[in-house]
Amino acid sequence: MDNAQLRTALNQRDEEQVFIRFTTSTGDTGLETIDYFLRALIDKVKITTWELLDMEQLWQILQQLAPGEFSRSWHKKVEIINWDFTDARGIKRQRDCCFRPDGLLAVYEEVQQRRTN
Repeated sequence: MDNAQLRTALNQRDEEQVFIRFTTSTGDTGLETIDYFLRALIDKVKITTWELLDMEQLWQILQQLAPGEFSRSWHKKVEIINWDFTDARGIKRQRDCCFRPDGLLAVYEEVQQRRTN
């Protein structure tokens, strides 16, 4: 599939599908919001495999990466991700962010970074 076909497929996706997980021709993997991918990456990388994810699917991936560290709650009609973790110095911390695509992706990227350090 060339980039024009990929762009067409992404533009015809279900609106719940807000993320793309992909592998490039060099073997690199990535996960981005589809909006960002279309705006900044599609013409810069050659994609070999890809799949679309919705918010709940990425939430499940997060829970698998860090079992027991995440929960969700509501505050003033906004759904919040609650992340309880131990930092590099051994101090227990809690971080909260909105359960929205950019917030969920930011937490995913930080969890991935912690796993590689």
